Amino acid sequence: MSPYVEQARKYVEDVLTGIIPACEEVRAACQRSRTDLERIGQPDFPFIFDEAKAHRACDFISRLRHTQGPLTGERIKLEPWQCWILTEIFGWVWADTNTRRYKRAYVEVPRGNGKTLLAAGIALYTAFVEGEKGADCVCAATSLMQSRLCLDTARTMVESNALLKQSLGLKVEAHRVLQPKTNSRFRGLPAKAPSLEGMAVHLGVIDEVHLHKSRLVFDSISTACAKRPQSLLFIITTAGMDSSGVCFELHEYAERLLEGTAQDESFFGVVYTCDTDDDIFEESTLRKANPCWGISVDVRAVMEEARRAEQIPSQRASYRMRYLNQWTNNDGTDAFLDFNAVQRCHDADIDEQEFANQPAVLGLDLARKVDLCSLVRVHAKKIDNKTHYYVFARNWMPQETINNSNVAALRGWAETGHLTAIEGAAIDFDVIENEVMEEWSKCAVRDFNFDPMLAQQLIGHLQNRTERPDAFVELTQFAANMTDGMNLLEEIVADGRLHTNSLVLLWCLGNLHSLRSGVHFVTPRRPKDRMRKIDAAVALVMALKSIARCALDETQSDFYSNASYEDIKKRMYL
Repeated sequence: MSPYVEQARKYVEDVLTGIIPACEEVRAACQRSRTDLERIGQPDFPFIFDEAKAHRACDFISRLRHTQGPLTGERIKLEPWQCWILTEIFGWVWADTNTRRYKRAYVEVPRGNGKTLLAAGIALYTAFVEGEKGADCVCAATSLMQSRLCLDTARTMVESNALLKQSLGLKVEAHRVLQPKTNSRFRGLPAKAPSLEGMAVHLGVIDEVHLHKSRLVFDSISTACAKRPQSLLFIITTAGMDSSGVCFELHEYAERLLEGTAQDESFFGVVYTCDTDDDIFEESTLRKANPCWGISVDVRAVMEEARRAEQIPSQRASYRMRYLNQWTNNDGTDAFLDFNAVQRCHDADIDEQEFANQPAVLGLDLARKVDLCSLVRVHAKKIDNKTHYYVFARNWMPQETINNSNVAALRGWAETGHLTAIEGAAIDFDVIENEVMEEWSKCAVRDFNFDPMLAQQLIGHLQNRTERPDAFVELTQFAANMTDGMNLLEEIVADGRLHTNSLVLLWCLGNLHSLRSGVHFVTPRRPKDRMRKIDAAVALVMALKSIARCALDETQSDFYSNASYEDIKKRMYL
């Protein structure tokens, strides 16, 4: 057996048996590898593992040399986790054509673990060793400077190895590496999508995709990689701060693939991070998240960062993102809710019919042009003597605003129904009125809380169409009105008692910041980036205000009680 394949197989076994500490995502990826080997030859599994192909890729990359740091000039020694990734990507092929199985590879790993070195080695191998004639291999990033990190690493690898350069017939230029005899090249690209159109790419490397504010570069490279049967899109990144971007979309897709809720035999994914219950400041946790711990990751330097982050709360978001590969809120330090706690509130399998005609509180935050118009419906349910909150959300935005936004997810949410696009440049409140009535018909409305801004005419129409005009409660977004809802929101998110199937609401909750005044008051605040919306979160805070006020009375702890509506109103607002 190839020594590289042997290392890879041992790595998988050591992860699955606990010899190598690993997070849930890495264990799932290794289990997928083991299961795939067991599936060879089955009718529903048209792939085989070509050990020679796997060996050839690893052997080539291990003959390259380090380009910076204390190991500069020394040959690369592939670590077991790198052997595993390389053998997975290059070893699996279609049984009938012997062409590449994995057309997409997503590797998410903390900084310092040799991402760029690995990407540069893959680029040189794919461009100049695989035998593809006229291979056009590119590295794309958010800027030409970022894309050149991988390119310049590859250029230095070639320039510093005369034997490699001569044997492969390579020519190194300022902005590319060429192989004239096969007309193949590896080059860096600027982040201007129009410059990427029309290409047929053999390899596309996207470095640090979490920095991409739009999906134009990714979509262009992905499309270009679909034109050749042996193409590979290799995406390598750390975690980021934007849950609406293309990177988080890929991150979630990889996680769903690993947990078995998505199926894609052509997509390889692995995420190196820690588990939910791990102490983020312990060395054992950092070792789990960083596969090159003590090799390319400086143990002393990272532990110093851990000690600082433990004592300086404002540094924790950056620490978690860079060294534990955990996704954080949009601008890191002053988000109201923990990003990972918010993501755990997602429950795609909530059965809405379970709450049909049940009591609910509604919250409405209106907008005209640039923001979301958001309606939330909140139900409560006792589980193990604790109240859990189930939230269904409707969100609207003008189609023109969606088209002009640099938030990558908005168009996707509009296509999948998580967001309703309103034709034109402004919200049509007649549409909102009808859809609010549709939500009203699904439940027994206890309270309808709304921000009076822009709302007077709409609320008047709604009052005329319902049998409960007294259910409408005007909540101007002052601290006195918002504090109870903000406090309850913080509590139930941290405690895992908020559940929603709305991706737009989760995004808004992740964007939510706060403004504190006096000793007790707290109000919602937007992040610095005005494209990051909070409207659905604000609507939820307004709805939770009613529930929080009810819970303050020990004799009326559950707002589903049989007390009269007027009694509840008095407890809430007097």
